[in-house]
Amino acid sequence: MWPEETILLAKGEGLFTVARKIKIKDIHPARIAVALWMKNIDKFIYRNINGIQPNTQLDKSGIMQLVTKIDLQTAKNVLSGQLH
Repeated sequence: MWPEETILLAKGEGLFTVARKIKIKDIHPARIAVALWMKNIDKFIYRNINGIQPNTQLDKSGIMQLVTKIDLQTAKNVLSGQLH
């Protein structure tokens, strides 16, 4: 689907910035963000969705299949839970 299977997180970018760049028709960016986090959880400080550093290489292979398993409410619950 994408020419490259990884995406580099630039300085000033967060997971949602990257998720918005990965446009999947009719899929909310929150679902994409959670799928990216799940796929790359070992790259996040304390495995927290907010603990991502610039210049981190994220693997986006298989994201489409993962996104289809995450509904919007589940994504919102994960994001809300990560704030605490």
